[in-house]
Amino acid sequence: MMRAGKWLIIAVIAGMAVGCVQTSGQQAEQQPSDAAAERSSAIPEWPFDSFKQKFSQPDLIDKEDVTLVTLRMNRTRKSPEIAAFLTTSHLEGWFVLYAEENGVYKEVYAKQEPVYGVQVHGAGDQMISFLSGVGGSGVQKNNFHLLSYTQQGYKEVWSGLAYDLLANGPPPFHQTIGTIYTEDNTRKLYYQQTTYIFNEDISRISSTKQLTHVYHYDEEKSVYTSLPETGRE
Repeated sequence: MMRAGKWLIIAVIAGMAVGCVQTSGQQAEQQPSDAAAERSSAIPEWPFDSFKQKFSQPDLIDKEDVTLVTLRMNRTRKSPEIAAFLTTSHLEGWFVLYAEENGVYKEVYAKQEPVYGVQVHGAGDQMISFLSGVGGSGVQKNNFHLLSYTQQGYKEVWSGLAYDLLANGPPPFHQTIGTIYTEDNTRKLYYQQTTYIFNEDISRISSTKQLTHVYHYDEEKSVYTSLPETGRE
């Protein structure tokens, strides 16, 4: 039987990318602004107004800049959760999760860091993970943040290194890439970390090291905890 779950493979983004909605045929040629206008109108006012106020220059943020993800983290509720995220620079970004409470959507989780990727996990009560972090010239460090609905409400149930780059200054340099895989039926999380060492320059790999960790969901603590003796090479 195929195990339910998905690998999340990170992609490091050097700069901020603004997405667009593509249309086809004559409509796309004659009305190039329709796609952006349609996407903008689809974003409700309530999350946009509160979300943009978190940024240092909220007046410069338009609706079409914000990405929304709808998911089902708690299927006993009629209304879905909504995640909103935006990165405006290598130093500023936000990820915010909203959930409906008593007929009103409220902020239930927020993190202030540039966001570089989002993944929805599971087919039942879903989880969502995102990558965030800061960096500079030749230096970058991003972490995974895995969110779930728990007995204590919405919370971060696991975090770990997603990407670590040191390619500035005197050698040796290093690059570490992390991947995660969640398994619905066993409530396990598999985390793999691969590190490349560059003794001379960043274009020539000198050595490689790989580690794998297995985590199990602790129902009492509402977090993923490492299983004994699973940090193996």
